[in-house]
Amino acid sequence: MLRANAPLTSYKWNGIENIKRTKNIIKRKKAAKNFIIFCSGCFLLCFLGCNSHKVTQQPVSQPPPPESSAPLQSEKQPDAAEVTIEGIVYDQRHPLVVINGQLLSLQDEIEGVRIVEISPTAVTLQDTRTDKRIVKELPKAEIAPQSSSEKTKDSADSSKKSSIFAQARTIETSQVVIYLPGKISSTQKYPLLVVLLSDDAATASVNYLQEICEKYKWIMLVSKKFHAGVDMRPVISDLALSVKSLSNDYPIDNKRVVVTGFSAGAMGAHFFSWAHTDVVSAIIVNTGVINEALREAKRPYPNQKYAVFLASPTDFRYQQMQEDRRFLEQSGWQVKWIEFKGGHALAPQAAYEEAIQWLRMKL
Repeated sequence: MLRANAPLTSYKWNGIENIKRTKNIIKRKKAAKNFIIFCSGCFLLCFLGCNSHKVTQQPVSQPPPPESSAPLQSEKQPDAAEVTIEGIVYDQRHPLVVINGQLLSLQDEIEGVRIVEISPTAVTLQDTRTDKRIVKELPKAEIAPQSSSEKTKDSADSSKKSSIFAQARTIETSQVVIYLPGKISSTQKYPLLVVLLSDDAATASVNYLQEICEKYKWIMLVSKKFHAGVDMRPVISDLALSVKSLSNDYPIDNKRVVVTGFSAGAMGAHFFSWAHTDVVSAIIVNTGVINEALREAKRPYPNQKYAVFLASPTDFRYQQMQEDRRFLEQSGWQVKWIEFKGGHALAPQAAYEEAIQWLRMKL
C-alpha cells in the first residue's frame, strides 16, 4: 500500500533496484549452473581418462620365457661332426694334428671343441660347453708311421694316402707355415725348402716362393719364430726337430733339405748348415753373411755341401759375401754365384728359380 506522503521518485528508485537485484540473482544462478556443468564435464573426462589408462596398463599375456639351459636358436652350437681329422704329425715332443685344414696342437680349440689327446691312431676332442669327450679315429691312410715293422702298407693304403697330397695346401701353426704343392705322391720323395726370415712375414714368404715350389714340386717350411735379433740356437734346434718329424708324415727327401734366408735369415741359414750338418744339404743365402763366431769355432766347418749366393753389387754386404764364397770353396763346398740389382733386398723370383734349377742338378 503506497503511502500518501511518499514521494514518486522513491517508488521509482526502489523498483529499479529490485530489477537489478533480480537480474544479478539470475546471472549468479546461470554462472553457478555453468560452473556445475563445467565441473561435471571435467569430472567425467577425468573418470574416462583414468579408466583408459587402466586399460592400457593391463598386462598382456606372453608365453613363458625359455629356460636358461635352452640355447638361443640364433646361436650356432658346436658340432663335433663338423670336425674332420685330415692327418697327424706325431712324435714324442710335438704331437700335431691337421683338422679342417689347420695344423693344431694339444689344447687348441676349433669349432667349439678342444684337443685333449693325440695318439698315433686317434684324436680325443672335448666339447667346450658340455665337457663331453669325443674320440675321432684316424683313417688308415692318415695314421702316423710307427716303428719300422709297422710301416708296411698295402697298395690300397698307399693310394689312399697319396690322395691327401692331390691338391696344394697351406698349413699354419704357431711355430711354422707348411706349403704342400699339388699333385705329389706319398710314394715319392720331394725336396724341402726351409725359409728363415728377418721379420715375421711368414705368409708373405709363402706367397713369394709358392709359384716356384709348385712348379718344381718342393715342399716349403717357413719358420714363424726366427727373426732378426733372436737367439738362433734354440729356434734352429727346434726347427731341425720339426724337419725330422715332418719327414715321418710327409714325402720329404731328407737328403735334399735346403735352407734359405734373407739378411739375418741368410746368417741363420749358414748357422743351420753348421749346427745341423746331418739335416741340411744346401743353402741359398740372400744378401747375408756368415757369423764370425762360426769361422773362429774350434769345430771344423762342414764340407761337401752346396751353396747359392744371391748377391747385389750395391749391397753393403757384397764384399763380405765374396769372402764367404771363397771361405766355403776352400772348405770343400760347391758354390753358385748369382747377382741381381736392388741392393740389400729380397732377390727377384727369377734369381731364386735359377738357384733351385742349379740345386736340382746337384742334389
